[in-house]
Amino acid sequence: MADPGHSRGTRVSSRRAAPLLIPVSLSLLALSLTPGCAAQTPARASVLVLSYRSWWTPRTSLALSALLFTAAAAVVAWNAVLRRRMRARTTVIRVQLKEAQALRRQFEDAQRDQSNALSEIRSLQVNLLQAQEKLRYQATHDALTGLWNRGALLDLLHSELERSLRTRAPLGVLMLDIDHFKPINETHGHQAGDAVLREIGARLSHATRPYDVAGRYGGEEFLVVLPDCDREQTEGSAERIRAAIAAVPFAIAGSKTALTVSIGAAVALDCALTETDLLSLADLALYEARTAGRNCTVVRTSFQEEHAGTA
Repeated sequence: MADPGHSRGTRVSSRRAAPLLIPVSLSLLALSLTPGCAAQTPARASVLVLSYRSWWTPRTSLALSALLFTAAAAVVAWNAVLRRRMRARTTVIRVQLKEAQALRRQFEDAQRDQSNALSEIRSLQVNLLQAQEKLRYQATHDALTGLWNRGALLDLLHSELERSLRTRAPLGVLMLDIDHFKPINETHGHQAGDAVLREIGARLSHATRPYDVAGRYGGEEFLVVLPDCDREQTEGSAERIRAAIAAVPFAIAGSKTALTVSIGAAVALDCALTETDLLSLADLALYEARTAGRNCTVVRTSFQEEHAGTA
């Protein structure tokens, strides 16, 4: 039967904390090994067992499980919140992207419309300039021959005469008339006459200088303004034109017909002649060329001189 004190000591020891186990065992071991204490030690040594109470209990497990469950629930809930926020943000971004795409399409459409409008404006401007140039050409050129018309000839003659007055340079004027042109219209018709006029205009353009002014004065009469030409140069230009027209026969109604021109030339040497005087002097010289037998040139510098014809 165990000692009540021993049992009491056991119960007391069992309530102590776990760190007392090692020191008590070492004390017992030291007493048993001490020589003087051998007789005092009982024959059967009793072993003192100290119990150790663990902290891991069902209650701790339940609390830890509840804590883990709460943490997991919090993570899931936070994840759900983040997902909702992400969906909301994604929706906003998609709406903004759609709005941006719509704005970009509107901008591209506006740019396309603006570009088309600018192209139309440029096209209209080009058409307007072409129409203005066509009207200007029609207003200043003869529709049949393509040479300057009567109004443009008089304006250009006025400009050249003013320039001659400023520079004290001579100015020559030639007035041409097609010899025996009326029978061509009466015999072969006006279309044949128009063809002759076009050919006369082409040969006249090739026989004059680039800065000379050649045009149709009216009917079968032509006018040529020769800047910086004195009497000899004016007569030389007239003879060159007369030879160019008479050199090659004209094709009229399927046959070749030789045509000539009579030329009256007037030269302003001292710049004392006006436009009217210069034209009247050239017309007088043309009349004298017709009277002299046609196909010739008569040059005049004044109304008083005797005419000189060149056949």
